Amino acid sequence: MSTRQLAPEASIDRMRERADEVVPSASLGVFTSTAAFLRSGTSGQWQTRITDDLAASYDERVAALVPVDLARWVHGGRHGSGIDPADSA
Repeated sequence: MSTRQLAPEASIDRMRERADEVVPSASLGVFTSTAAFLRSGTSGQWQTRITDDLAASYDERVAALVPVDLARWVHGGRHGSGIDPADSA
């Protein structure tokens, strides 16, 4: 799937609609509310909640899994990547 195809599916509203499918470990009942897991939708908010070592491990894993343009879009949104979901429709 291309970044332009993924962009509309990754909006905060669309992810909230599909919270039981997209929230990590949702099927395990780890969270009291899967929708609350996707609480604000602001880029980078998660970075204030993890250690430097965990952030480094995350960066390494992302680099191994996805192309640079997709990682840039996921982490920086349309402003960071130049890909606007509205242009994908």
